[in-house]
Amino acid sequence: MANILFQKNDNTLALRVLSNLAELELDNPQFLRLLAFKLEENINFITTTIEILRKVIKMRPEEPHSFLYFSYALIRSAKYMLTRDAYGNRPDLSLIIPNNNDEDIDVDKIAKDQIIEAIEALNKIILGHWDVRFSQIEVTTVMDLNRIINIADFYGFQHEVSPLIDARLLSPIYVDLRVVLIWDTDMTDLELHVTEPSGENCYSFHNKTQSGGMISRDFTKGYGPEEYLIRNASPGDYKITIKLFNSFSRYTGTTAQVRIWTHFNNPLEEQEHIYTVRLHKDRETHQVAVITFT
Repeated sequence: MANILFQKNDNTLALRVLSNLAELELDNPQFLRLLAFKLEENINFITTTIEILRKVIKMRPEEPHSFLYFSYALIRSAKYMLTRDAYGNRPDLSLIIPNNNDEDIDVDKIAKDQIIEAIEALNKIILGHWDVRFSQIEVTTVMDLNRIINIADFYGFQHEVSPLIDARLLSPIYVDLRVVLIWDTDMTDLELHVTEPSGENCYSFHNKTQSGGMISRDFTKGYGPEEYLIRNASPGDYKITIKLFNSFSRYTGTTAQVRIWTHFNNPLEEQEHIYTVRLHKDRETHQVAVITFT
């Protein structure tokens, strides 16, 4: 039902259907991840997303991705709550924090607690012992830990969270474009492709470009993540494409989430975009987005 509504571009009703489904006592972690991926596109559903992913952690604590997805949602929620406009006003939080106008509700504390919980989740990835097919997920995790420190520093509470992170991991990396591909089905091989303005295609078998773009390890089993980075983006279009190379979940399909950050790790300029794509057939390709730098 929800897929039909999305195809008809009735996103509001489709998201409401998914939100209602999430309240059922579901025990399928793949379906819960699908719900979380789609709901997170709309910031008003971020609280439901967090609770869904909290349930996934209980079901799949042996998979580091459970903690990674959870941390992404927590950081997205916290950053939104901390945002103020030029006049010092917060965004509308009525759907995220019920009764948020209550003087007893400390929004900043809620956001800080979420950031702390995100750090704890990422630390579990770094300190954990995982199946070999998840090797090098720690690389992406370190990028996200350093982003959290920058967010905390920007909002004035770095001293509260920095002791939670091993100082040896602190090495902020600022990049013009960061793209992360994750997915919801185990034993699945998705490929991330980024075609740069020069026409050069960066992907697993050509993982470094002349302009400085690079892609991380190719995860052929598990859930990713695959990550593209370029420190100094050339002017022009960056075409982001994903390909379902092979999957053992042909009957259920695979849901891919692509997270795109421009001016990554620069709290003043950073923009985050989230796209969710359903793939069913081996070799199926989908162009997710085009990001333009001027």
